[in-house]
Amino acid sequence: MKRVIFSAAFSLLLAVSFFIARKTQASPAAAPAAPQDSSRCIANVPLDWGEYVDSSTNGVAFRDSSGTLRFVKNFPCGLEGAPNVALEIRRK
Repeated sequence: MKRVIFSAAFSLLLAVSFFIARKTQASPAAAPAAPQDSSRCIANVPLDWGEYVDSSTNGVAFRDSSGTLRFVKNFPCGLEGAPNVALEIRRK
């Protein structure tokens, strides 16, 4: 009789520990919330530089109304003023 009670208690303990382990297992992680502001750096480009044209190994290119191309490689983060122009090509 003791063996039956011991077997039943052991089985019950095993089943309970199985269900507790299943319940406390790590659930799949939820997708992270979208950041409010994903940019870590904001740079200002003067309006008279014109429109963005393209980016290449020469930098980011802007073309103004007279056809001048300006290439910028390094944009300053959070600083006032225009970025330094790495290359400027003017039309004559």
